Amino acid sequence: MSAEDWSAKHRTLAAAGLLVMGVDAQEKLQTLPNLMPLIEAASASNTVKLTSRTIDELLAIVPTEATIEAEPPRVASLQATLARPESGQVIGRTLAPVGSSQPSPAPRPHGLEHFRLDDFPMLARDVDSEIEIHFDITGSSKTEGKMSDMKAFFSDRLEQIRRMMLAGRALPRRPISIVEAWRNRQRHTSREYEVTLVGLVSDSVSSSKTRPRTSPARSNHLPEPHHCTPLWMA
Repeated sequence: MSAEDWSAKHRTLAAAGLLVMGVDAQEKLQTLPNLMPLIEAASASNTVKLTSRTIDELLAIVPTEATIEAEPPRVASLQATLARPESGQVIGRTLAPVGSSQPSPAPRPHGLEHFRLDDFPMLARDVDSEIEIHFDITGSSKTEGKMSDMKAFFSDRLEQIRRMMLAGRALPRRPISIVEAWRNRQRHTSREYEVTLVGLVSDSVSSSKTRPRTSPARSNHLPEPHHCTPLWMA
């Protein structure tokens, strides 16, 4: 290559802001027919000094005529399901087999020889709705559980409570009438607490001489007695 040709290439490289470092770099640049691909690669990689090694690295990324005309390689994707044209092998994994398994008879449960499916039909049938209830009477039971037994039980409970109140001596000595207790109910009841008046009603005789003597503690319809003995409970 003549000196004029190298001077022209040197001016072109200097105009692009590139400096040639060394004789080896100059010899490699003189063999290049076109400097524009090298200049574009150097500008893209921010290269200023061109050495022999730098020129080799830039030429490796510069496309040549062979690489431009060649068809780019196709990268086989892992998601592809079509076969490769050269081998015919399907790319990817088989998720499920195409052919389904043939149905087989159910295994005999527990290996019982006398077991048959005909003994257990799938069709629903009417069943006997008669249900017998057997009561296991314990040793502590004294009644048959009738309504009269239940009423007698609660009556006995009320009588037992009455005897406990009398035997405990928890009632005040001063009796109070039902009318007075009802009149003063607002004094003993508020939003914070509620007081229930539990008491024993004494026997009384009504004003009518024809009405018989009754025991209010055992009667459902109580006449107004003269006095009662209350027990205040919060």
